[in-house]
Amino acid sequence: MIPRTCLLAALERILLALWVGALWTVGFVVAPVLFAELDRHTAGTLAGILFHYLNFAGLVIGGFLLLRNRLSATRATAPALLLVLMLASILINEFGFAPEIAALRDAGFAVGSEAATRFGRLHAAASVLYLVNALFGLTLLVIGVRRT
Repeated sequence: MIPRTCLLAALERILLALWVGALWTVGFVVAPVLFAELDRHTAGTLAGILFHYLNFAGLVIGGFLLLRNRLSATRATAPALLLVLMLASILINEFGFAPEIAALRDAGFAVGSEAATRFGRLHAAASVLYLVNALFGLTLLVIGVRRT
């Protein structure tokens, strides 16, 4: 019989791999395909929906992984810090950038307008934060969730 701790460690690795794989797949494969194949408004709406679901999955998985990390560590660890940063970036994107990006997109704007400039800046900031989050995830895959 496999010890419970081994099963939980395997579950942690599987969940992390699924989460990070989804980050890279949605952000760097699916979203570009949507924008290549659909009109910009529809592609943006669908991408926003995908990112929304991915953000909430990330909050659940990341929260679980952080809890497991903290239960097994006696002091702060690099993986715990990365998980906190990943969760913070999700919260910033989901509740900070995404609502305003969606509102601007849905309202429509003329090219070159102040709204278009604001949309571009928000989208760029959200994209950079998403990339950093995906890189943090890759780092976690390399170093592991429960490194002491």
